[in-house]
Amino acid sequence: MTQNNIEIGRTIVSGGYPNTLDSFWFALADDITVKPFDFVAVERSHNSIYISENSKTYSYELKDVYDRLELLFLQTYYLHYNISSIVNYIYESWPIKNTAASSRGDEVVVVVVVKTWTDLFNFTGYPEEVITHRSSILHFQGHVHLFRKSSLFIDKKVTSTYLRKEINQVKSGDVFVVDIAMLSTSEEQAFVIGGVMKSIDEMYSAIVETTHGNEDNSAPAADNRKRQRPKYLLIFIDEINRFLSKSNSAGRINIITEQIMKTLNAGRSRGTILFSAQQFKSTVGYALHESTGLYVTAKVGLSELSSTAYNIIDRYKNEYCQTKQR
Repeated sequence: MTQNNIEIGRTIVSGGYPNTLDSFWFALADDITVKPFDFVAVERSHNSIYISENSKTYSYELKDVYDRLELLFLQTYYLHYNISSIVNYIYESWPIKNTAASSRGDEVVVVVVVKTWTDLFNFTGYPEEVITHRSSILHFQGHVHLFRKSSLFIDKKVTSTYLRKEINQVKSGDVFVVDIAMLSTSEEQAFVIGGVMKSIDEMYSAIVETTHGNEDNSAPAADNRKRQRPKYLLIFIDEINRFLSKSNSAGRINIITEQIMKTLNAGRSRGTILFSAQQFKSTVGYALHESTGLYVTAKVGLSELSSTAYNIIDRYKNEYCQTKQR
């Protein structure tokens, strides 16, 4: 494909790919063309209208996410259920084992009793200090039972990949799209978003391979260059108000909101930039407004514009309202 006479910013249809939303070429400059997006969907149910040729499916075994189970509970600290103690116990005790003496009594046998989602659902051997009320374990098991019904949470992956692994391999110039549109519940969608943001934090907290050469000043290895973290990471979340909404009546933000803001706050010094979109700015948590440097607003009614979310642009808001009222 040549770059001559290409209008910058215009979609370019490639003969090798159909002209769909998830497979197109886009001209950024005369000599720069963005290739078709990497596209992923849920294992065993390609939940998108069009399946790209370079797509992968993703799913979660329990061993993948035992250290981030709190993301599955939008309110980990329930007033009536001590879910947080169960989640913390699983993380600290993983893999959960059972110790028993042999029939001869001369040795101790250690058996791993929780490895899969099914094992977790059936497990009831929590210490008494973890399960202070029976209603807590019943509530937890009820949630796990709902997760097991989803093709997103499986006991054993066959052909799917794990998003944390894919994100850790992101390099400069990659474009990576995660499809959550057809996931059946908002909890599943929020879990994927929170997991991706957490994986980004882990990627940057790991030791960064540099390309400054070896101790003998020789050229760096090719695999070191490939593993170098991108200098800038651009994230786009559509309808972010579904995951970063206003605080509840008690003033407590949910765990997904907390994770997104944690990634954004840490990203200021490492080049992580968030682009977000929503129908109504007033439905988004105010913490995001405080961290936003640029707004693009269109078709805003007076009732929406009068909300506190627009206080940050008082002068422009007042001029607009006066114009509308004339």
